[in-house]
Amino acid sequence: MDKQDELIGKLVLVHPELPNDPENRKNMIGTIVSADLERDDIMVSFEKGRPGLFSTDALLVLRDPGEMQRDADTDRDAMPWWEYKEIEEIIELVVYQDIGMNETALRIAQESSPDTLMYTLESLRSALGLARKQAFSR
Repeated sequence: MDKQDELIGKLVLVHPELPNDPENRKNMIGTIVSADLERDDIMVSFEKGRPGLFSTDALLVLRDPGEMQRDADTDRDAMPWWEYKEIEEIIELVVYQDIGMNETALRIAQESSPDTLMYTLESLRSALGLARKQAFSR
């Protein structure tokens, strides 16, 4: 199975600060239904409405829980305690590697502060190793 096939069924969050959003899906959770990485075209279905076409930079996915933990622990004293707790909650859900738990973790991140997003999500492009590995902004 190649990378494109492995993406099918993956949960994503449309970047909440997407500068150009013709699909009007900013900050919505969806599921990848098809991917053409060569053209950088990712088709995402949503609970309501029609599917949308996005680039890998426009979609955010959950980071590796070990990386989330390391970064949050490093910056723990510099962040509000509630953000650290929120990050911990997301990490606990992601560790289960269950689609339902991942959706809950993504929903928590979706409703959280930009700082929490920074620790818990990264662009799909970055997750695929198509760009330098890092959170989507700092």
